[in-house]
Amino acid sequence: MFAVDEVWPHPGYFTVAGRVYEADVCIGDVFTALARVDRAPTTTTSDNNVAAEHPVTLRVDGIEAYQHSVELLSSGVTGLLKLTGLGEALLQMVDPSEGIGLWVLTGAK
Repeated sequence: MFAVDEVWPHPGYFTVAGRVYEADVCIGDVFTALARVDRAPTTTTSDNNVAAEHPVTLRVDGIEAYQHSVELLSSGVTGLLKLTGLGEALLQMVDPSEGIGLWVLTGAK
């Protein structure tokens, strides 16, 4: 699970900033859902009162942590993900300033 703090659109991809909350994120991983949750993530989305969930297919094509490109982002670490695929338009809904919960990306390896 990756909690999204900010989103920056680019031609052909999006960069998202946030924190990994469970299971390391690696290049090539695919997120299958974008969900708004009512409180900070714990272990699974089901524990977080999902307010809205949208299907996506967003592949991790790049990872940056502490201004270095890396292959893996460990649980608990903040970083940037370069995402491509179906659902990029949904990322534009993410507005951290709205104060009505957090947006998280979830999915399979």
